[in-house]
Amino acid sequence: MDEKPLPPGKSGLPLIGQTLTFLKDEFRFVAENSETHGPIFRANVLGRKAVFLSGPEGTALFNDERYVQRAGGMPDFVEEIFGGKSLPLLDGDVHRARKQQVLGAFQRDAIESYVPLLQACIERWLARRQKGGEFQAAVQLKNLALEGIARTMLSIEPGPELDTIIDSFGVLTKGFAGLPISLPGTRFTRALAARDRILDLLRAQVERHRARDFGDGLSRVLTRTAADGSKISDENAVLELHHFNMAGYLVYCHICALLCELSRHADVRARLTAEVDSAGKGALTAAKLDGMPYLDCVVKELKRFTPLIPVFFGKAKRDFDFNGRRVPAGWTVFWGALLRRARRAQAPPVRLRSAGRGRARRRPQMRWFRLLDAVPAALHGRAPAQLHLGAAVAEPRVRLLDGPARACRRTARHSEPPLSLTPTRVSQADLRLAAAVVKLVRVIDRWHVNCGCRGGAWEPAGQ
Repeated sequence: MDEKPLPPGKSGLPLIGQTLTFLKDEFRFVAENSETHGPIFRANVLGRKAVFLSGPEGTALFNDERYVQRAGGMPDFVEEIFGGKSLPLLDGDVHRARKQQVLGAFQRDAIESYVPLLQACIERWLARRQKGGEFQAAVQLKNLALEGIARTMLSIEPGPELDTIIDSFGVLTKGFAGLPISLPGTRFTRALAARDRILDLLRAQVERHRARDFGDGLSRVLTRTAADGSKISDENAVLELHHFNMAGYLVYCHICALLCELSRHADVRARLTAEVDSAGKGALTAAKLDGMPYLDCVVKELKRFTPLIPVFFGKAKRDFDFNGRRVPAGWTVFWGALLRRARRAQAPPVRLRSAGRGRARRRPQMRWFRLLDAVPAALHGRAPAQLHLGAAVAEPRVRLLDGPARACRRTARHSEPPLSLTPTRVSQADLRLAAAVVKLVRVIDRWHVNCGCRGGAWEPAGQ
């Protein structure tokens, strides 16, 4: 194996390598290097010698525990923000046992119990939006995502505890984007303090759930027995709840995209409305959602065309080769999102009208990309993020946001690209924050589902 060459690529600048280029746009970094070098290339990023794998074969290799481990893949400061060894940092039998315990919160009966809770959260959110006035969709939908997690996992209603989670989480996520320097006043120091507030609250919740079975996600996790007979400890339950927040939070990106796409595609909106109406009035149920094939297709297609995750972290467990290239033991191994129909473009500027102001203002927009070439399998049953999206679409009052994007009041000075879906546009600040969180959260890969579409982008498989 030693005779095989290292993967193609560049070392970059002394010390920092290609870190600045990588962090500027992780999606583009992976896409351009994959286009130039193929499904494996090397780079020096984040102070580490690293290889990037992509494509179906690269994905399979990255997930093969004989060659790639999760422990040691993330930078130390990221592990600090995670607060300890949760699922993204575990391997082997320990990972399998922990995952079996955690999946207690995502069995079919659990999913069924979450639907009315999520419906109530979404209805409250829509009622507030119905009162009128423009709003910052990204900010409000982040809060909605965290509220949904708190309600389904912890039985927490709106109030001081939820406010603590939302406020602390806003500070925490900024720690990913700042320099990891533990000095007073730095983003990283404030992020660690926010982490401690969140962990303290979650420890109190675990104690509360040990004393009483609430029938929610945490209660199911605490009572779940793994194949080896083990049950989760209190501290590990705290770490996984923290992990749930960090992973589930990202659903806000998909709901933002959902509002934009339903505004742009009147035919899709009309067909969805008809399908939701045909389900009848009354409370949503998992069975009703299962009986909406077009809704299921739209949610999956939306997720495929709204990429969130540029890379996942790993570490070479031993020397191995891929595509005729050698990967040395100890190197960082990234799984990179290889984008099918790779068409990279800078979205043209869009004029946004500020609430309460008559003049328009310009903001830089995010770059948009296309479909993942290989997407890992979903969790057992309906994926939680997909459930959240489905419940949001199926809620009848979503149609209050019909028309020319009342929530955003956009006036674009460009024609739409000639593709079935158009870019999701958010500010560069939101993009950097989302990318920083996304690339460090691995469990979300089980929440992405391939859509077996044929014939048209919005057509369910088999139709």
